[in-house]
Amino acid sequence: MAATPLAGQEAARHAGSAPAHPAQPPARTVYIGGSVILAAIPGPFAWSCSRMEDVHAGLGVQAYVGVRSSRGWDLRVRYAGVREADIEECVLGVPVEPDEVHRRRTYESELWGHGIRTMDVQAGFAPPPLDFLRVAVGAGVEVDRGVPFLLGGVGVSLGSRVQVVAGADVLLFPVPYIIQEEEWQDSRLLRRSRVEDGEVWRRAWSFHLGAQLPIGRR
Repeated sequence: MAATPLAGQEAARHAGSAPAHPAQPPARTVYIGGSVILAAIPGPFAWSCSRMEDVHAGLGVQAYVGVRSSRGWDLRVRYAGVREADIEECVLGVPVEPDEVHRRRTYESELWGHGIRTMDVQAGFAPPPLDFLRVAVGAGVEVDRGVPFLLGGVGVSLGSRVQVVAGADVLLFPVPYIIQEEEWQDSRLLRRSRVEDGEVWRRAWSFHLGAQLPIGRR
């Protein structure tokens, strides 16, 4: 019987133990999207003449760009503009209070308005077994007033290339406030003073429906 040459055995052993090709990094998809928004805007970002602390309905639009990995993680930058849906015409008049000392919470004049415009950054995750479901957290700023906020959201998407998307977000604003004290006597304002400052968390809700489209893959 002929013996296999030693050099041939060594070459075969090295060939069998050659390392496999390195694993490719997960693919990333860049996408854009847009939505219409139905929102609940708190005072002072939206207000009426008689109910300045209430939450008011608003309508708006949203646009975003994002990048998503094949493992389900994504990063998204969004812009949204929401306008109060029913703006009241206020009848100007001189308010008269009962004869006593009154305290009320109010806000700086630049905070009052009829809606919000926001920019935010979200980090989201769609678990692979439920890739149609997305949960996200992030932070942003109200553009006109410079008020920062935190946010959390959940959404669903349907479709392959052009996807229909729907979801809901909650936004938490740390809003500075003022406590004013007024003293009234004989239906006349005797004095008004600023007695306290503080910060209160105001909450806004938004519900959005729209579409998103992949524009690149790498």
